[in-house]
Amino acid sequence: MGRPAKAIGAADGARTKEEIETRKQTEEKLKGGDKPKITCPGYLTPSQKKIFNKIKKLLVDAGAAGSCDGWVIAFCAVAIDRVAEIDADANRTIVRRTDKDIVAARSKYMADFYRCCNELCLSPQARAKLGVAAAKAKAQEKDPLLAILQDDDG
Repeated sequence: MGRPAKAIGAADGARTKEEIETRKQTEEKLKGGDKPKITCPGYLTPSQKKIFNKIKKLLVDAGAAGSCDGWVIAFCAVAIDRVAEIDADANRTIVRRTDKDIVAARSKYMADFYRCCNELCLSPQARAKLGVAAAKAKAQEKDPLLAILQDDDG
């Protein structure tokens, strides 16, 4: 099994013009267009909804959110909220810091959080890759010579 696939804008390596265009169209359809509809699940607590909406806004503003991302954002919001709750409890009660169940729960929620960060491109490394891809796309967009060279339809 190879490496996980990247969005075509962040991918590197040789691809045909048709492959790039097909991937772009497919990714745009899956994303839900320019304004994806991302719904906050009703089961979230008020603090989890606040986290959900903050992450959603960041991703939508960056153009990195898709209509299917709501569930992953919700999982991320729950994980962040639960870790914060466990940490707040630990700060109030010294005995709980060594409770094996509490430590295991925190570890599980942190693993969930890191997985969500990876899936939603929330890590600094993932954001840097998206930034490089966006800069490349913008540079290609503005370069008239590159546009002429890539236009092999005429």
